[in-house]
Amino acid sequence: MILIFRISELFEDVGEFGDGYRLTESVKRRSHLWFGPKGTCTQLHYDLTNNMLVQVYGRKKLTLIPAFQVPHLYNDTHVYSATDFPEIDVKRFPKMKKVTAIDVILNPGGAVFIPIGWWHCVGSLDVSISVSFTDFNINNDFFVNFPRVMQ
Repeated sequence: MILIFRISELFEDVGEFGDGYRLTESVKRRSHLWFGPKGTCTQLHYDLTNNMLVQVYGRKKLTLIPAFQVPHLYNDTHVYSATDFPEIDVKRFPKMKKVTAIDVILNPGGAVFIPIGWWHCVGSLDVSISVSFTDFNINNDFFVNFPRVMQ
């Protein structure tokens, strides 16, 4: 049996968040499919767009840190922290003790909005499939002029 899967059908299955929130003409170039095994993790970082993350299959744990806590997060390279969050060496990174994180478990069918500049890391608790959307009906391309290397 051959299974043919088209990503555009997945985007159609997720649907809209509400009238006028997304630019439907850009869904194919401003959307991302995330697929990985249990234990897949992204390191602590922030995005240069607002994001809506929708869980399709499996579960993920998101740790979110509001943007106003940036002075404590040791921005190192581009949009990443120098820390090994959540395993923090507080002797090397003492300001991290002041960080208050918000943990969220994202189940299938669930969604979370991640505002631009909010720091986060994501871990797959199971084999996981997620879709993220950045095609909002607002200016959401702050990555265009952002430097790739932090000075």
